[in-house]
Amino acid sequence: MMIDRTICPDCHGPKYRYARYCAKCKGIGARNPMYGRQQTAETRAKIAARAATRERPASRPEEHPRWRGDNASVGTGRDRARRMYPLQPCEICGSIRAERHHQDENPLNNSRENIQFLCRRHHKQTHAARHRRECAAADCARVADSRGLCSMHYQRVIAAERRGISR
Repeated sequence: MMIDRTICPDCHGPKYRYARYCAKCKGIGARNPMYGRQQTAETRAKIAARAATRERPASRPEEHPRWRGDNASVGTGRDRARRMYPLQPCEICGSIRAERHHQDENPLNNSRENIQFLCRRHHKQTHAARHRRECAAADCARVADSRGLCSMHYQRVIAAERRGISR
């Protein structure tokens, strides 16, 4: 008769091939070295002394030894805002799918006055309006691209360069 070495003799569940019992049964009863034994007074005293000398976690972030304050990264600033202010509806349209917007664009400034809750659409519009530039050509009020000119004036510059005329 062949003994199956992958089955626990107690619960008949799966076990590691070279282990005597499965993970569930290995600490049950007499197989556990502390089974039926009480801790001695000396052991309890050692555990209490170790717990007393152990450092307590900082109650405020500023007390933590690795607290970096304003030297933290941008991602850390956003994480702080995420923990400090749970999401609320968009302040403009009332959409429940809102994001946190730092009005001064400094993610480390997490004061309540600086945080605004906006839906994705209004968040993008806010950033686009803040970074919008006007065309550098005289008397043109159109929106410029990264080259500093609107598309109409840029086309005129290209055409003039082809003809050999500079700006």
